[in-house]
Amino acid sequence: MYEVIVRFGVPLLEADDDPAFRQLLRLTLHADFLSSAIATLIAMAAAPLTGMLLVWDTSLTKLTMLYSTVLLTFGFGTAKGY
Repeated sequence: MYEVIVRFGVPLLEADDDPAFRQLLRLTLHADFLSSAIATLIAMAAAPLTGMLLVWDTSLTKLTMLYSTVLLTFGFGTAKGY
């Protein structure tokens, strides 16, 4: 999302349009949270299917589901636009 903030945020800041810039930041933050939540749900739903295909133990499938929540919502390595 940092591209959106740079592309549309810089002209807003140059025009001293602080309310529009805040609205842009709010929109991109909500988009980041929503996409993270959707990706986490997809990963949690995919873990049991992967476990069946790879013949995993039930405990390993549960651990993979738990790990997918940490992996996808942690945010390590994601670009920070603001």
